[in-house]
Order: sequence, then structure tokens, then C-alpha cells
Amino acid sequence: MRFCPLSWMVLCFVVTATLPSVSQSNTPPFPQNPPLQQKPGPENESRVRMEREMAKKANRARQADLKRDTEKLLKLATEQKVLPASVRAM
Repeated sequence: MRFCPLSWMVLCFVVTATLPSVSQSNTPPFPQNPPLQQKPGPENESRVRMEREMAKKANRARQADLKRDTEKLLKLATEQKVLPASVRAM
């Protein structure tokens, strides 16, 4: 008995359609734990305030670094434009 191309396509479709359901049935379900909630209170507020201040300080440091690096890059680019081509080739 010979299968025609249509029969092969149907057979492949059935096999591939059932594979995901078989592989999913073997995995355990994802645990449904409730998220941990922090107790409200002054220590939580102070922690949030401290984290916010730390984030602001880190942002200021990054901005200062970016400004310093930009100034260095501008200085190097300006020096390269001023130098003669023979010196730049070295």
C-alpha cells in the first residue's frame, strides 16, 4: 500500500499537533504561591525612601561620568582635527 502526498501531510500534521500536548502533560504545574507582601509601617517607608535616594545618587554619578567622558571625547576629536595628517598616521 502506497501513501499519497496528501496522506503524508495529514499524518505529519496529526503527529506534530499531538506532540506539544504530550510534552506539556509530563511537566508539573507551575506553583501558585501568593506574592509576599511587605508589612506597612515606618520601616518600610524608610526603606523605600532610602532606595529612592540611592537610585538618585547613582543616576547623578552616571550623569557625571557621562559628562566627563563626553568632554574627553570632544577634546580628543578637537586635537585630532588640529594635528597634521602626518602626525595622525603614527
